[in-house]
Order: sequence, then C-alpha cells, then structure tokens
Amino acid sequence: MEIQSTLVIVAVALFASGTVSGEWLKVSPGNSFHDYCADGGSKLDVPHACFACRPSFLKKITPDSKFRGYLRPDDGGFALLYDSDGTQLKTATHEIDVSLPAGAKCPRVLLHSIADNLGSGVSRDLCGADYWDLPFFMYW
Repeated sequence: MEIQSTLVIVAVALFASGTVSGEWLKVSPGNSFHDYCADGGSKLDVPHACFACRPSFLKKITPDSKFRGYLRPDDGGFALLYDSDGTQLKTATHEIDVSLPAGAKCPRVLLHSIADNLGSGVSRDLCGADYWDLPFFMYW
C-alpha cells in the first residue's frame, strides 16, 4: 500500500512538473541571449523573438506563461524560443504570443491586453537579431 501511494505522489509530481511552463535556460557555449539576438549570433536562423525591457518587467511574468528563453546578462532583455506547442509570456494585464505562420521563416509576435480578444493588439514579424523594445504600458 505504501508503494502505491508513493507512486501516486511521484506521478502527480511528474505531471505538475510537466506543466511548469516559463523557463529561463542556462547559458552554455553557443546557447545564450547573444547567440539568438546579437548581430552575427550563431542561432539567428532558429525561430525566436528578441525583446528589450527594463529589468523590473521580468518580475511581472506570471507562472501560467509558457516559454523557454534566455535572459540578457544585464536582465535588460530576453530571447523567447519558438515552440510549436505554443510560446506565450503573460503578465497580469498583457500577453506576448509567438507563432510561426506556415511557410514563414520569421516568427510573428502578438502583444495584446488579456482583457481584449486574441487577435487584437499589435503584431510584428521578428527575424534574426531584430528585437521589440517593450512599450511602457507593459511595466504598469
């Protein structure tokens, strides 16, 4: 009986860990913010989106976000890696969605208010070292 309850606890823990969504990846040679977002970076052709932000923005990201990314060393920006299962960064008031339209080489980024319907807001296509300087309203 004790083994079964342990297995249930392990299964629940594995399920819960599988749903943890937002993850800042550990920097390694060839895998860093600069590899994705700096001119001449080694990962410019890998689908991703680069952002500049105030370091205080990072504290506004909510746990229900779903992304993998790299932080800029000074926390003044980040790279979100496109994931076919959906890449989404959320704050209490706004959402950043990264998609890759069929046949496109560059991800499309949609920034919108959570109160609005998906599809409204501002969108941009970001390629290579292109980045989006997050607007001031994202810091409120």
